[in-house]
Amino acid sequence: MTFNSAVLTFDEILTQYIGDFGRGQKLIVLIVSVLAIPNGLISLLWVMMTIDPIKNHHWQCVDPSDATCNAVYVAPSSQDFCDLPADTWHWTNSDSLVSRFNLICSDNWKVQLANSLYFIGCFLGSGLFGALSDHI
Repeated sequence: MTFNSAVLTFDEILTQYIGDFGRGQKLIVLIVSVLAIPNGLISLLWVMMTIDPIKNHHWQCVDPSDATCNAVYVAPSSQDFCDLPADTWHWTNSDSLVSRFNLICSDNWKVQLANSLYFIGCFLGSGLFGALSDHI
């Protein structure tokens, strides 16, 4: 058996049998890249939709002369806010999922659960549908 020193590399084989990286391949890369943008935006949207309305002052005291409520408003902490009676404050901005569904105090774990379930779904879905697409 003789040793052939003119062994082709993988890149040379691709260029010889398929051709250079041309306009068609560039178009495919561009389309796939553009289609990946909404997936990234959905992941970032979760950060904006679950912003903490307590620390961002998206609430106010019903009675401006209530000293306890005003003290919590000046230096908000989740624990102090949860100690306030529900009728002493109200939301001023309901754009956050946390404020819209009152996912505060004892219900704040639901925000992280929903986030975890979303990414578990992404993980399982990519594996399942990736394997399915290989067989179709």
